[in-house]
Amino acid sequence: PQGNNATFVQRFTQVGDVTNPLFDECPPSDNVTASETCTATVGDLTILANVTDDCNENLAIVQNPFSSAVLSSANLNVPFEVVLSSTDANGNVGTCASYRTLVDQTPPSLVCPLPRTVVANDQCQAVTGNFVAETQVSDNCDTNIVAAQDIPSNRVMSNADLNVPLTVKVSSTDADGNNGECSTSQTIIDRTPPEITCKETTGAILVGTDFGSLV
Repeated sequence: PQGNNATFVQRFTQVGDVTNPLFDECPPSDNVTASETCTATVGDLTILANVTDDCNENLAIVQNPFSSAVLSSANLNVPFEVVLSSTDANGNVGTCASYRTLVDQTPPSLVCPLPRTVVANDQCQAVTGNFVAETQVSDNCDTNIVAAQDIPSNRVMSNADLNVPLTVKVSSTDADGNNGECSTSQTIIDRTPPEITCKETTGAILVGTDFGSLV
């Protein structure tokens, strides 16, 4: 034997953490209701999420855009993406996406004119008015809102309607199908006095005659 020694060297390569954090609970997509100005905020979605990591605990979650981001009429009925992300100590990033959709559930606002009284003409008739033209109509999201009345203008009211209020409903439906309405009335009244025509008298009247003696 020569007394030779053999040396075995084992080398280890340290591998860092390359696994991204995992969102095992991402906020479900949902609708948000538009306000009276047709806006809404995205809201804080981080409280609805849960993230885990193989090497780190209690990871922070970042939301983009922030909870205060405002959805407006331009976002109406269009899903808006919100991305949540979390970065561990080794720079690995995990993400998930949720969507918020701005929806309009507010009916149009209508203010009808006050009830009115109209005087019948010489044929005891009158026509209903154009109440749409006198109704104030507005909507939180629909800028092209229009209204209609259930009883058409220029409908003839006759003596059968005399002194009986005729209810007229004005309604409006916005682009999202929300319906608003208001009501007013019109009453036809008669202010024409009766026309009296005296008959012509025929024959002579005796002046000074005692008509009592003729009985």
